[in-house]
Amino acid sequence: MPYDLFEREAIERLADLVEQPLHQPEGLDQWAGAGEPDAFLVAGETAFVLECRTATYTAALHHAIRGLKARVSEMHERASWNAIIPVLAVPFMGPSGRRLCSDEDCSWLDLSGNAYIRAPRILVRIEGNANRFKRRGRPPSAFARVASRVARELLMSPGIDLSQRQLARRIDMDEGYVSRIVRNLADQGLVAKYGNLIQVPDYDLLLRAWLDEYDFSKHRRIAGHISARDGDELIRGLARALGDQPHTPPYAATGLAAAWCLGRFAGFRIASLYIHNAGALRSLSDLSFRPTDRGANVWLLVPDDSGVFQGVKVRDGVHCVSPVQAYLDLHAHPERAKEVAGEVKSTYLQWGDTP
Repeated sequence: MPYDLFEREAIERLADLVEQPLHQPEGLDQWAGAGEPDAFLVAGETAFVLECRTATYTAALHHAIRGLKARVSEMHERASWNAIIPVLAVPFMGPSGRRLCSDEDCSWLDLSGNAYIRAPRILVRIEGNANRFKRRGRPPSAFARVASRVARELLMSPGIDLSQRQLARRIDMDEGYVSRIVRNLADQGLVAKYGNLIQVPDYDLLLRAWLDEYDFSKHRRIAGHISARDGDELIRGLARALGDQPHTPPYAATGLAAAWCLGRFAGFRIASLYIHNAGALRSLSDLSFRPTDRGANVWLLVPDDSGVFQGVKVRDGVHCVSPVQAYLDLHAHPERAKEVAGEVKSTYLQWGDTP
């Protein structure tokens, strides 16, 4: 869709949603210091600052929202309207974009019929309409099965500028393939190239972009039950049974079990561990492991890529995945997992000196 047509349709859509006539005030050049928005529309004492974006990947939406809110903030200092509402318009707003807008307190609409607009005496929430602009095929993702090793290594090495060759050696991947992944990340504004070095401008944004695409269900899960008094006894029994090989750990705890070993963040019932293959089940015979989904307190995970073992360390006597991997996996766990994910991030993923 041509951009001017997109913009015109977005303005018409906004007018329909607020059910009020919108007009564009004169003298818009006074806002040039804030960067002129795609549309500045007024209904009574409320103004709407509309920004249109065709790209909907996480970094693009993040930058658009931050720019939009900066404009609104500057306008607030010079304008007389009671409320100035930022509104982001896209062809289709997916779940990750909706979460991002919610976190940033930004209204949005899409041309597929969905919207969330919040203003004085106005609340519009429409969901469930399918993407009208879906393209055939899916572009390769920088966070796909093997490709995600690049993001994981960058997130685990904050402040260290690596060349593509150094990065490829660290993660045991072909340099040409790493180059394509880095180019993909750079196109999204998630990494930058300075000469021969790769730098991450915003580690939080890179982590969030990966979380938005992360699919825990791609790992093969073998659920089962082992009798234990509590989670701590359970994870230690599993660790003893699966063995201890420092150079090639046979397992790596993740999720709530890893968070417990990292910092006693919360008690837990389900212990989840990555294993290299289903043959590890033989090691659990003395624990009377019983495969079952009903009442399961053990998740044995055969990963879709061995990259999950990047950065495994012994924590409190148990091999655990890196805090980055634990953070991602916690979002797919029950109990208090999402709350614990926030605690893991605030303690271990602040991109400075880590414990």
